[in-house]
Amino acid sequence: MDSEARFRVRRLTHEEFRRVREHLGYTQKQYADKLGLSERTIRYYESGDVPITKVVRNLIQALKLDEY
Repeated sequence: MDSEARFRVRRLTHEEFRRVREHLGYTQKQYADKLGLSERTIRYYESGDVPITKVVRNLIQALKLDEY
C-alpha cells in the first residue's frame, strides 16, 4: 500500500463528524481550536448545512491518530 493510500479518509457524515468529536471528549470550541476552524464552522458541519471537506477529514484523521 502506498503512503498516499494509507492516509485517504472516506467521506464523513455530519453525524459521524459529531460522534468523533464526542468520542475524543471535545466541546465544539475545543474541536474548532484543534482543527484550526471556527466554532461556527463546527456547528455547520455537525448540522449538515455544509459538506465536510477533504482537508478537514484529513485533519480529523491526523487528530484521531495523535490522540491514541
